[in-house]
Amino acid sequence: MTKLIKLLHDDNPEVRRWTANVIGKYAEQGQTNEKALPALIDLLHDKNTEVRWWTVFAILIYAEQGQTKEKALPALIELLHDKNTEVRMLTVFAIGKYATQGKTKEYALPALIELLQDKDPEVRRWTAYAIGLYAMFEIIDEDALSILMELLHDDNPEVRRWTANAIGKYAEQGMIEEDALPALIELLHDKDPKVREEAVWAIGNYTEQGMIEEEALPALIELLQDKYPEVRIWTAYAIGLYAMFEIVDEDALSILMELLHYENPEVKRLAVFAIGYYALQGKVKEKAVPKLIELLDDENPQVKVYAITALGHIATNTDLNLEQAFELVREQIGEVSDSFETKLPLISALGRFAYSGYAIKNALEFILDDFFDSDEETQEASIYALSNLAYEGVTDAYNIDILEKYVEEIDGDVDRWFFLTMVNLAYLECDNQRIYDLAKSLEISEPTLLKAAGLASAASIVTLDKYGIPLLKELLKEEDDIKNHTIKGISELTHKNLNRKEINTKIEEILGDENVIHVENITIKRPTVVHLDGFVKTNAKEEIIDCLNECCLDVKTDKTTKREILKAYRTMAKNAGIGYRSSVTTMDKMLDRGELKEEIVHTLNTFKEENIVKERVIEGLLEKMVRVK
Repeated sequence: MTKLIKLLHDDNPEVRRWTANVIGKYAEQGQTNEKALPALIDLLHDKNTEVRWWTVFAILIYAEQGQTKEKALPALIELLHDKNTEVRMLTVFAIGKYATQGKTKEYALPALIELLQDKDPEVRRWTAYAIGLYAMFEIIDEDALSILMELLHDDNPEVRRWTANAIGKYAEQGMIEEDALPALIELLHDKDPKVREEAVWAIGNYTEQGMIEEEALPALIELLQDKYPEVRIWTAYAIGLYAMFEIVDEDALSILMELLHYENPEVKRLAVFAIGYYALQGKVKEKAVPKLIELLDDENPQVKVYAITALGHIATNTDLNLEQAFELVREQIGEVSDSFETKLPLISALGRFAYSGYAIKNALEFILDDFFDSDEETQEASIYALSNLAYEGVTDAYNIDILEKYVEEIDGDVDRWFFLTMVNLAYLECDNQRIYDLAKSLEISEPTLLKAAGLASAASIVTLDKYGIPLLKELLKEEDDIKNHTIKGISELTHKNLNRKEINTKIEEILGDENVIHVENITIKRPTVVHLDGFVKTNAKEEIIDCLNECCLDVKTDKTTKREILKAYRTMAKNAGIGYRSSVTTMDKMLDRGELKEEIVHTLNTFKEENIVKERVIEGLLEKMVRVK
């Protein structure tokens, strides 16, 4: 190799050319020499075109082997203006390879943008490739995005492919262009499968940024059955993201269920991922549960993780029977590894199952193991799970120890589930004074509105005394967001069969007539509509119901909130015998729209069981439901 390196300086250009060729070929076989790169970099300015080309080739191969030199990049950037097309093409490809090794220069971008309009399609292709890689390092430019949009219509399929890829990478960095989305949707019908793959991947990234075109869904559903697995993989991903934004389709869900039996593990993995978001929207049917249960034994750990996540979403967003799934998820506690990829979703699922009444008593040790060594996301999921487990009666003093230590060690705002955990422990009268002292030690700050809710709930439930009541009164004078969450905290008071008469008196004292009368002005949010039977004045109940009815009929209200409101109707009916004809009328109108049919039937049956509203009215609406089906 030493003799070869010396030949790079030979006077004969043919010798230099073939030497660079041989050094590159050796590198392809894994045989490199650290002294070769500096000598090759010097040759990038050679007058001979063939020497420059083979030199770039050798430097490119060295980069593929993970060997780069900082001074090579400026010299390569200069070659982007080379008169020879082949040199420009290989140089831009080499710059892309350097980017894969984390070697980039911001000043390279203007030259790359210029090459997007090169006459040669291979130059345009690899330039789009390199610009996409630069975007991964946050080196982006609006001018580049504008030209990339034009290249989506390029005659060359490889140019279209890497252009769509670059636009997708720009979207990952938050730089999106509204006009790009229709062009990407057109590419879903491209003859080239690689173009379709990159287009649907880019559409997924646009969806993550909140830019969605509902008209694309039929084309996406069609691509779920594409001949090429790579296309199906990213289509399932995109359809899952659409579901996250409540854009769902029964045909899509049926095909996703079929893909669970597909041999390709990535197709299966992202199909389960998408089904999880359908479950989040309450769209997964009972027949899907056994199939998801089967996947708990899948060889691919990520398939198993997404199946657990989907079952957790089903637990919190449907009324399906999950006893079997619950038992199998419980078994996963002893089998799952401590890695972030598997432990976090399982903890989240345990919390969701507990929220739905499936409490796993032996989950505490698993959840709390290495709690303070976990990342922030896992800690938040653990606090959420602890909250719901405590609510279901699974608790011990160690929970309070964890909470106290958590307050000492966290940097920044306390997560809202932390406060719900305190509240739920308070329900169980678990060392109430200790919980109250912990709540009082935390200051209410403007950026943490939910902190007020937690403090209000903990203080009111634990004490309902001269300390808690003044605090709640002060919170009710705050801005709407704090007031909203405070009222939610107050509404929690009756949920665990506390002394209703005493609680009613205290609530009236806390709220006062003015706050009760104007309750309809409070913005309805998901945390607010749960357990509204805590409001006890008859006139206030009617106003609250009117507010909820209006919220259900408002086209701007999302389905998740409507589902929570229907759940609140059922809770009030069961716990307090409260129900109104106006709510039945509201459900009738929702039925006419074809909204949440299964949830409405469940709610009507609850009204019927609790003898709320005349039976003939309920029967008439249920008969109408049958006719609609």
